[in-house]
Amino acid sequence: MVIDGRKAVSQKLESIGQLAAGIAHEINTPMQYIGDNTRFLKDTLANLSKYLFEMQELSATGTSIISAQFKEKVEQLKTRYDIEYLLDELPRSIEQTELGIERVTNLIRAMKDFTHPGVKEKSYNNINQGIVVTTEISKNEYKYVAELELNLSPNLPLVFCLQDELNQVVLNMIVNSAHSIEEKNGKGSFEKGKLQLKQSRKMNLS
Repeated sequence: MVIDGRKAVSQKLESIGQLAAGIAHEINTPMQYIGDNTRFLKDTLANLSKYLFEMQELSATGTSIISAQFKEKVEQLKTRYDIEYLLDELPRSIEQTELGIERVTNLIRAMKDFTHPGVKEKSYNNINQGIVVTTEISKNEYKYVAELELNLSPNLPLVFCLQDELNQVVLNMIVNSAHSIEEKNGKGSFEKGKLQLKQSRKMNLS
């Protein structure tokens, strides 16, 4: 069944409006720890710079006498600037920042793909990509009430369809299912349901 063009556009705009707050929330979370880690990296580099500078001064003044007192001073500097802690946390902070950037990038890409101008005529499309994009931008609708399991056929050929309308159907299914689970378990419940999106191994593509 083909949805009327104006109705399809209206549905998409309505969906985008409903998802906007969720997308903002999804972007805000990784941006928070990107900001925290950036500040941590800034402070870490400042302390490491101070430590290396003072170590250079010590080395310059203690070239002829490498004593126990010199070694003690080095250890004091390491403690003062938390060198061991910083060296331990620095890779972790960078990794979290990279994950946050990747998360934001994926959300923006997914939103862009979902909102691209619709094609009015059928064409061959990668419906797996459409499903992944739709689950990505709708994550805030279900992540607190259900775990999502995707079981997509990796060898699925391109399908002759209206991609926008198919994405809209998938979005409606996810949102409606999430609301049903929340209604059944009660709002604020710690119990989570399960959403499964899977493709049959035998599909009629004609």
